[in-house]
Amino acid sequence: MKQLIENHKTTLIYGLYGALLGFAFYFMLLVSGNSPWSSASWMGAWIPAVTAFFSIKKYISLKVDPFVSFSGIFRVAMIAIFTQAAVYEMLMLFSNALMDTGAMEMYHAEVLEYADQISGVFGDELYEKMMVEIEKTTLSSLAFGDFIYKIIGGVIVSLILAATLKKNKSLPLN
Repeated sequence: MKQLIENHKTTLIYGLYGALLGFAFYFMLLVSGNSPWSSASWMGAWIPAVTAFFSIKKYISLKVDPFVSFSGIFRVAMIAIFTQAAVYEMLMLFSNALMDTGAMEMYHAEVLEYADQISGVFGDELYEKMMVEIEKTTLSSLAFGDFIYKIIGGVIVSLILAATLKKNKSLPLN
């Protein structure tokens, strides 16, 4: 574990930068009156990709060997994105524990608005089930779901970046 941290210290730092940037975006959403889990939250989807990209670029520039494998780039991107997602979720949970941000109330209001719009289509029975599920939703369950979505998106971003930025050794032409 110590060796992993030593080898990827810069990657972890970029992950922390990404988490702080994501946390600032979280508060911008709150100040603008949007729930951090609303459709407006997709405006911050670029943050993990940029974090991973700069982390990879720094990692490549620090390597002595100019050839970087697909798996090496994928690992760097995933470490940066995992760090970003974990630290972001912890910051979000701690901030909501320390002060009332109103994030849950905004989320419930938005989901209730959507539920009211579709209640005519699906009927009252499904609407009642939706209301029960909405009331069961906690900040922890939203944070965990958000973390999982960030990791799934991070795998996709990491695969794309690794395929794009890898540098293979050239083969001799015989």
